[in-house]
Amino acid sequence: MVIVGPLVNPEEGLVKKLENVTMKINHFQMNAGVLYVTENYLRWQETGREEGLSIAWQDVTLHAISNNPVKCIYLMLDQSCDYPAEANHGHRNGNGQLEIDEDDEGTCEDEEPEMTEIWFVPTDENTIESIFDAMKQCQSLHPDPEQYSEEEEDDDFRMAEGAANGDDDDANIENLHIDDDDRFADAE
Repeated sequence: MVIVGPLVNPEEGLVKKLENVTMKINHFQMNAGVLYVTENYLRWQETGREEGLSIAWQDVTLHAISNNPVKCIYLMLDQSCDYPAEANHGHRNGNGQLEIDEDDEGTCEDEEPEMTEIWFVPTDENTIESIFDAMKQCQSLHPDPEQYSEEEEDDDFRMAEGAANGDDDDANIENLHIDDDDRFADAE
């Protein structure tokens, strides 16, 4: 699940926290904020704001280290995400605070076949490897169930193929012997 809205600082499962990380989401360049890598979510919250972006690891299609436009963390989501929320769901009041329209929650839409691209750029590019390692660790805690069902199907196919080629001794139904008189009884 991808959530756009007020966030609380994660207390459980925090793996990495890094301040002064700017985020670019699709075509919107955001100010610096705090990036939280937790066991269940990747979160980014703009400094001085309550709202932020929270992405469950199951919704991250791809994460990588990119050099475009500068060295950064790149994420891809297989869904359209309306962030910043004020672009489609609210507006800033006189104090600079975001007011969300009550009709919309500011979430990402699963129904649209679009994708969302996100770039996280820390001020210190030497931290990118450690952020990526933390993300890899957390993503591995949430494997893609479709990937495993495809791998299991491939394994079943390989086992069946091996049995057909006689590669698997347990797959042979009978061990026929040359001296078996009935082995060609139905050959006519």
